[in-house]
Amino acid sequence: MIQQFKIFKESSTWDEFHTLKSNNPKNPQLIYEREVDPKLDDLIYDLEPGAKILDLGCGDGTDSLYFQSKGFDVTALDLSSVVVDELNNKGVKSSVYDISEANIPGNYDLIYSRLSLHYFDRFQLSQILNDIKNKLNDGGCLYFTVKSQSFKDKIETGKKFLHKKEWTKILSYYFDDVLVEEHTGRLYNIPSQWLEFECYL
Repeated sequence: MIQQFKIFKESSTWDEFHTLKSNNPKNPQLIYEREVDPKLDDLIYDLEPGAKILDLGCGDGTDSLYFQSKGFDVTALDLSSVVVDELNNKGVKSSVYDISEANIPGNYDLIYSRLSLHYFDRFQLSQILNDIKNKLNDGGCLYFTVKSQSFKDKIETGKKFLHKKEWTKILSYYFDDVLVEEHTGRLYNIPSQWLEFECYL
């Protein structure tokens, strides 16, 4: 049951979640709404073939596999060894990585992170964003989504619900151009609100 998961910062929690998801692919509580976002095509439109993309906190790897299918050099990082093993078996370069370490391996033209950066306090975020900035190639982009402050989980997940203005203020310290949109819809089969950021050097 999804309610069993209280804090999503432990690798064992994610390993258990993804193992349950793999073993119960029709369980509606474990099914991701993982149709590829049309936004991804906009993000990669100007990238050269073979450009380097990092999927930071890749989850089940749907987006990593999509990027790779378009001919890009994709690296996927996640806290769960279960999904990392699955992606490596599917031909995506994947490694276990804790985002809080703020020491991303390699340099990239696009760093993409879907619903993975809202687990950290402001101090950790400053370290993570500084590292991301340093790991982007010239002209590179950070694209990420986080749950918005207007969304409150019914269970404790450890998320940090920063206001849109606060996110923008933090990001503006590291990036010259920050674009933000707020969305309402369904994520993980439940109503949700989330923020979408594009950040350019």
